[in-house]
Amino acid sequence: MLSRENASDPVFLRGTGIAGGVLLIRREAADYRAIAARCTHQGCQVRPGGEFLTCPCHGSTFDLDGAVVRGPAQRPLVAFPVKVEGGRVEIDLR
Repeated sequence: MLSRENASDPVFLRGTGIAGGVLLIRREAADYRAIAARCTHQGCQVRPGGEFLTCPCHGSTFDLDGAVVRGPAQRPLVAFPVKVEGGRVEIDLR
């Protein structure tokens, strides 16, 4: 199980089946979000910064749920279902 002092600090995950990586964000005790780390504008990797995710290529900004706050991106980041069970965090990448 992930343990983070700041509940909103994203953890970057890479692995088989994770094209471009996934950001795992813990919102509260058992409330997690898994969001694709690729900007929907041109595919650059977004970076966490405080309460936002920012694309270094063209400046798109997203909230921690993946919604667009500022363009040029017009679509939200792809979100994946997360299940927390028995101290395990599972992300469904399908």
